[in-house]
Amino acid sequence: MIDLRKLIYYEFIDDQTVEIFDRYKWGLEDLGVNFTEEVGEIIIACSYNLENSLRAFCAWILSKKEQGVQFTKENVTQILIDAIKSGWIPTEFQENFLNKNSKILENPRNLIWERCAKILGYDLRNQSILDITEEGEIIFRENLNLSSDDWEKITTLKSYLP
Repeated sequence: MIDLRKLIYYEFIDDQTVEIFDRYKWGLEDLGVNFTEEVGEIIIACSYNLENSLRAFCAWILSKKEQGVQFTKENVTQILIDAIKSGWIPTEFQENFLNKNSKILENPRNLIWERCAKILGYDLRNQSILDITEEGEIIFRENLNLSSDDWEKITTLKSYLP
């Protein structure tokens, strides 16, 4: 996934800006943003209101898509740039709309982690899974001493998830 520090090289990038970007990058990608150098520069240059602008942008695009409006990657990317430059602030409606559609902002690793718990159960998941990569690959612990039922659950999980 996109690393803001690698997308744009600056001597100093504010940690808070990176933290905000990391919180929204999954949703921005799902909405169709093309992470160009220009987008990175706009995000880094935003000295205030970045999170509000990202929230307002996400809610606006989601509501338009719900109404059936189609966007190209270029349109979505330009709207994001305009939202940040103009300092969009989410309305109460947009905040409520975004809260109802909050799954779009969630890191896919968290979704995979929760799906694993549904298939394996919490204890087996915690015991058998070492990590989930940014790309969604599940890394299992080695040399597990598990029952045949637990191995069957892990086999089911492996066939269920890509």
